[in-house]
Amino acid sequence: YNYIELARDFGLAGRLATGSAFELARHASRPLSAIVRMTLNESINYYAEMMLREIGYQDSGHGSRQSGIAGIRGFARRNGLPVGRLEDGSGLSYANRETPGTFVAWLAKLPSMPLTYKVVYDGLATSCKAGGTLRYRMCGPRVKHKVHAKTGTLTHITSLSGYTETAGDRFVIFSFEFSRVRSITTANKHIDAALKAIVRSPG
Repeated sequence: YNYIELARDFGLAGRLATGSAFELARHASRPLSAIVRMTLNESINYYAEMMLREIGYQDSGHGSRQSGIAGIRGFARRNGLPVGRLEDGSGLSYANRETPGTFVAWLAKLPSMPLTYKVVYDGLATSCKAGGTLRYRMCGPRVKHKVHAKTGTLTHITSLSGYTETAGDRFVIFSFEFSRVRSITTANKHIDAALKAIVRSPG
């Protein structure tokens, strides 16, 4: 079913023959803030990759993986933020190289940008909350709904970065990255145990 047949069905064959442009259809997406929240909460790799290309388009007028990465690097330079090796937006490439310190620096920067911070914070998965990537994790009485974070998982690699608070109301930014692990489940249990200790801390 090609565009010519579609144009005929809409009674636009004459305009198509003259080469004049016409609007065939229009679709309005959800607001970008809603897409960001969904991407973070459910870890939707395709959306993340497309947003990288949108960054490139907004920054240079050309949307591509390369222009998106250039846009991120430009933002990092302007804000004094570290950035490692970037290969894609989805995080699925094993060539990406970032340290926990880099993630903590970016997470620490967000509160100075209130609107962006709210969108990101609201989009992060919440421990033991239905609908997100942490829905089955950290469901104990003190840690339930206390951890707000983004997961990252590849074969033999797992990570978790985000925000939480201690029992003494101290705001904590954290980032855990485990690589070359034999069991993702076991590694995640260690991460969760560390966060439980942080949340229960009086400090």
